[in-house]
Amino acid sequence: MKLRRNKFCPIQKTRRVKQFGVPRIDDPNHPRGYRELRSNREMRRLMNRKITEQRGKCGICEDAFTNY
Repeated sequence: MKLRRNKFCPIQKTRRVKQFGVPRIDDPNHPRGYRELRSNREMRRLMNRKITEQRGKCGICEDAFTNY
């Protein structure tokens, strides 16, 4: 049986470690010293959390959000 380039060998069962959370990448040019790689779902969660912390209002003009 021939395997394709991106397929794993069925005989050698290796455990893949699933990465939880947001991975951080070191970046000396960033003010915090690292960057965070977020998926679309993680970005949506972050936005929802920040909007609920602000009670649905803009932090600058204090108007309520209608669409985001």
